[in-house]
Amino acid sequence: MEQGDLFGEMGLFDRRGRSATARALDRTELVRVPYPAVRAVIEQKPQILWSLLELIALRLRNTDDALADAMFLDVSGRTAKRLLELSGGKEEFRLTLTQEELASLVGASRERVNKALSALVKMKLVSTKDHNYRIVDRKGLEDLAGEGDF
Repeated sequence: MEQGDLFGEMGLFDRRGRSATARALDRTELVRVPYPAVRAVIEQKPQILWSLLELIALRLRNTDDALADAMFLDVSGRTAKRLLELSGGKEEFRLTLTQEELASLVGASRERVNKALSALVKMKLVSTKDHNYRIVDRKGLEDLAGEGDF
């Protein structure tokens, strides 16, 4: 999530509480807004629901993408895809996540993600030193991540 993002919105609609937890990777300021206060604003300005529906649709698309990745990409492919996302379009970037946190994003054990990273280096798709990464072959990495041109 990025600055200004919302989370915990599902409970607003089904009154079943939170469906997930969150953990900040950096120093974070959080604003908690109770559901009754949000509902009161929505009753005054129902057009706000369109923004909430857009947010929920985006989350559903992201969930669909993650499910497709889990079904159709192996650990190396999922690791490549996450590195592309974390690079922010840059060729060189610093990975501030721990291997455990990266493994959580990939949906695999730390050991398997570590092996996948080693394989990406061996395939000369990325190079790494400490926490600094360099994408050596973006097209190759995109192909492995299932994002190449077909």
